[in-house]
Amino acid sequence: MLLTLMLQTAPTLALVPQNDVELGAAPIRMAHTHIERQHTLRQGQAWQSFVQGEGQGWQATFDEWTGTPRRAWGPGLDIGPVDTEEQVIAGLMELVSSNGALFQVTAEQLNLRDIAYIAETDTWLVHLDRTVNDVPVWRGGMDIVIKHGKLIMMGIDTHPSAGFGSDLATITSEVAVEAARNQGPAPLAIHTDISARLVLLPVQRGSSDMRYRLVWETRSTTESPVGIWVSMVDANSGDLVAFWNEVRFLKGNVSALHHERNPSSELIESPVPWAPVFGSNGSAYTDAFGDFELDGSSFGTEFDGSYLDMRNDEGAEASANFSGDQMLWDSGQATQAEIDTYIFLHQIQAWGEQYAPSISIVSSSIRATVNIDEACNAFYNGNVNFYRAGSGCNNTGEIADVAYHEWGHGFHYTSLVTGSYDGDMGEGIGDAVAFIQTDDPVMARHFFTGGGGIREVDSDLVYPDDYRNGDVHYNGLMYGGSAWDLLKALEEDFGLEEARNISSRLLAGAVKQGPTLTSVYDAYVAADDDNGDLGDGTPHLCYLLDAFTPHGLGPGGTDLLIQAGHAPLDNQQASDEPYSLSAVLTNLAPDCAQDPESADISWSTDDGQTWQDGELSLSSDLQVDGDLPGQSAGTIMRYYMSFTGNGETTNNPSGAFINPHSFLVGETEILYFEDFEGGEGGYNHELVSGDESQGADDWWAGTPAGLNGDPAFCYSGDTCWGNDLGGEHEGATWNGTYQADKHNRLSSPAIEIPQGEGPLFLQFRRWLTVEDGEYDSAQVLVDGQVVWGNYDGDNDDENEDHVDLQWALETIAIEDIDGDGFIVISWDLISDGGKELAGWTLDDVTVLRLTEDLGSTPDNNDDESELSTSIMPAGGCSCSSTAPDSGMLLGLLAVLGGVLLRRRRS
Repeated sequence: MLLTLMLQTAPTLALVPQNDVELGAAPIRMAHTHIERQHTLRQGQAWQSFVQGEGQGWQATFDEWTGTPRRAWGPGLDIGPVDTEEQVIAGLMELVSSNGALFQVTAEQLNLRDIAYIAETDTWLVHLDRTVNDVPVWRGGMDIVIKHGKLIMMGIDTHPSAGFGSDLATITSEVAVEAARNQGPAPLAIHTDISARLVLLPVQRGSSDMRYRLVWETRSTTESPVGIWVSMVDANSGDLVAFWNEVRFLKGNVSALHHERNPSSELIESPVPWAPVFGSNGSAYTDAFGDFELDGSSFGTEFDGSYLDMRNDEGAEASANFSGDQMLWDSGQATQAEIDTYIFLHQIQAWGEQYAPSISIVSSSIRATVNIDEACNAFYNGNVNFYRAGSGCNNTGEIADVAYHEWGHGFHYTSLVTGSYDGDMGEGIGDAVAFIQTDDPVMARHFFTGGGGIREVDSDLVYPDDYRNGDVHYNGLMYGGSAWDLLKALEEDFGLEEARNISSRLLAGAVKQGPTLTSVYDAYVAADDDNGDLGDGTPHLCYLLDAFTPHGLGPGGTDLLIQAGHAPLDNQQASDEPYSLSAVLTNLAPDCAQDPESADISWSTDDGQTWQDGELSLSSDLQVDGDLPGQSAGTIMRYYMSFTGNGETTNNPSGAFINPHSFLVGETEILYFEDFEGGEGGYNHELVSGDESQGADDWWAGTPAGLNGDPAFCYSGDTCWGNDLGGEHEGATWNGTYQADKHNRLSSPAIEIPQGEGPLFLQFRRWLTVEDGEYDSAQVLVDGQVVWGNYDGDNDDENEDHVDLQWALETIAIEDIDGDGFIVISWDLISDGGKELAGWTLDDVTVLRLTEDLGSTPDNNDDESELSTSIMPAGGCSCSSTAPDSGMLLGLLAVLGGVLLRRRRS
């Protein structure tokens, strides 16, 4: 079924895209981490059975779309003998077979793709493809790390629902290759090194709908334009689904080359290693210090060395004759680009010899071509290639950073033992290889003749908020920034030399695993393990957490290490008895974060005007239990929890009294309910004030994209309302944040309020991020009158923004003020001139009437069926569901800040 014409050359990679090369983007499935969903999935039966059995002490982050662990790690698991490949595979298949509910896949649905043993670290790396009818799911399967004889980490992407029924491919691989060529970006070019294979491509639609498309993945190489093209062609329709070019060109802000680093610095004298020397009595190669031994007095030499074959695209390759025992190359005997490139590539090859001696770019010879007749570029395609000066750019062969970066692409590509080549990581790895040598966050100073560099790696970019699909150079800064922060933190404690040593060792170990942005932290942790047991941390775990977490690449995304899973109380019956509540604390890195020492509860029954406090019990296994006092009918209860350790307190929810949990007490009748799954609910929106511009009125209904503080799913179903939900909308791409100096409004249709007794209450699910009310206002209005607003810090110099990290239930007492039998509910967002957040996201709007007397309590509370009142109507959403795709997940997770970190440093 598969056409197997293997690609013979490595992908071509570089620093930033060149404008005249058309680049698409590899299909990407964003990995969001919502603390409430992580808690719910962590409490699932399959995971709990595993950690209470053979996986005791293990931890995981979960794939929120499929419900399976995305990455799991812990104390080393014994899977039997692992001395041979056969033993490793047998042990893994037994593990899968005995944990079918956890992995949600059978051993028969996994095929071995890669397996390798790394002797220097006693590590097995294995990738198992997830297959459907022998067709692999694209980038699906399991990645396994076995160290010191024990399984310490699993990457799990098994796609439990993957399938394509009986729809086999109706077009052949040859037809697919032709379709990719004709519909792709280089239809007139000569394509060589052609291959094609069937894959099942995951397509994410909405917050709970994962679909799979049978496609041909084709690959081909062209010389003009330069490209290694990967295309996805629908295996039945022949439509081009996606294409991208694995050639990564360089263009940017770089400094001029000097022998030391770039053209702006002075020429320095350096040895020329491994170069041939010819004489009348034979020939020899210089050693690493440029020395050679050969009889005679007259010699010749060139740059066609034992490791590097230099090519000059603008003329003859450099050669020189000399007499005596000294030869000094200068620009009179070779172009400066030839000399500099030769030196720089040998410098970085020596680094590779120390940290990755077995990979091919270190152990085999490569070719370097300089002075190519174009400008502002360089690339790697199995060899390294540099452009001459022009168009405002210096000669890229004269810049050390560029040579290190391009060689770094080859380091990445030839290091891969398992996993997949990832373009985002490729750019970050190229940068990391370079800045470990230069100790400079500015990449390629004096790339341009004006003196600037192409980019700065000490960025504050955060995944997934800042992710740009297809912009691999920008996305690479999320990992590059983490690696730079790691280097600097290590340098502070160990000095630069040892920081470089540790960073280099961890990079070389991690890259073998073929990490992506969402797994690179785990790859570093596995590389840092020193005893086959991740249950006791690793020597530099705390440094890794500090470096990767701020960029959204840590084990909890941007959230820190202590997470508190709590199922907020829903509406309750009036009672003299207390309302029980509980929470589960999870410490993602007990070696670095101190467990909380106490837990407390605060509650208010007067809309947050006054608060009362009580204690919660906190067990040694981090289980939290306690009560809220029973209340009379008509009470709106608001509450939050506090966890204290090492003298510092963090609240749950994160904003404490700013955005507390709420619920209504008493028996109620539902007068109105809208979950928007049948459409937009008749709601309308408008720009109340502010300049008219694209996106000024930013309300729309759909599934949020999870950007800049928005959720990546609705509370129920796939449709909710919000300010700028992010992603693609009406032909434009949006970032998820509201605009400055705007007043926007979303309004419900007129809601009929039947005449009758009983107070009215509005409830809705809210995910709101808005600046302190002193600056930006989020308001709820009924018939034009404000009934709720976000907290106003009143200029107290504190950060009192309202930032929900979960879907919250908001409860507001309302009334039909004019008595006309109808109300209109509105949600306003009023912004000032600076600092814009994500704004409103709304779902499941409900109007209720209290059907018992205010202040009443029942005579007895023994009937368990009367303990709570759902806010949902009969036949509404499945509020009790805990399935990962229902949107009705329990939970609110608080984050205990980095102030609780302790170091495992020596």
